[in-house]
Amino acid sequence: VYGTFKAKSDRFRVEVQDSSFYFLRNEQNGLCLADAIASEDTIGLFVSTASLGMERYLAQLEREGNMQTLLSLKLLGDRLAEALADEAEALIRRMWAYEQPMYLRPAPGYPSWSDHSEKATLFSLLGATEKIGVRLTESFAMDPPSSVCGMLIGGENLRYFAQGPIGKKQLQMYAHAKGLTSQQLATLLSGMEY
Repeated sequence: VYGTFKAKSDRFRVEVQDSSFYFLRNEQNGLCLADAIASEDTIGLFVSTASLGMERYLAQLEREGNMQTLLSLKLLGDRLAEALADEAEALIRRMWAYEQPMYLRPAPGYPSWSDHSEKATLFSLLGATEKIGVRLTESFAMDPPSSVCGMLIGGENLRYFAQGPIGKKQLQMYAHAKGLTSQQLATLLSGMEY
């Protein structure tokens, strides 16, 4: 499932319809994904999956101890989900009807956008669970696992970066903006330096 959405950005938040995506700013080089989105812009969102209905077969292979086939099928599912994400990107770019000089395809949980909980907003805007059956677990992992989600941003001078260590003040502002306690935020960002 994929779509394009009107978006408005400020220094660390991107508003889409009645929802907001939140981003942390790298405190060493000042980079933030929200800066790649203009005050009035369009973004693309997508969720792809390749393993719907495959879980029973995978469970059977595991019970039988057929690890080689199990791992091969999981790998195939992951690659197919990535190929579907590439196709969603191509379709979004065609929907824009103009070619951007550069594109980024960040995903929640990766170095430029480390907060996995942002997947909830992405899923909600696309209706991903209702439309294709991919759901988020309590820890914001995608189920089935052979699934990919992300945002497509077009513009000039775009580049990927890691968020790096984040200071306490920014974390407090981020938690407040998202309506989270410091403990909830610490759980969400457990893999980050701060």
